Amino acid sequence: MTIADLQVNAIECFGPMDKGSYDEFEGWMSTVARRKGVERPIMAIALQLKQVANAARLEKPYAIIRGEWEVFKQEATIMGENMPKVFIIDGSKFVLPI
Repeated sequence: MTIADLQVNAIECFGPMDKGSYDEFEGWMSTVARRKGVERPIMAIALQLKQVANAARLEKPYAIIRGEWEVFKQEATIMGENMPKVFIIDGSKFVLPI
């Protein structure tokens, strides 16, 4: 899955991850998933790392977990092209790396 695929297939986009805590996003995800009948929601970020030297720029969706939340938020200001946006996808239809 690419970031473009994530944007097209997402149930909802909540905006940049610095807008709230993991718990806040998880609460929003649960509410939306319940309302839309999604039994296996996955919270994903659109990860876009800056290009370094001759290396290719990394762009990929990533299933974010609680233990990585703060690290990704802090590192995004240094290594990211922007603050990653948080999306919800249906885990029964799509798989993302963790």
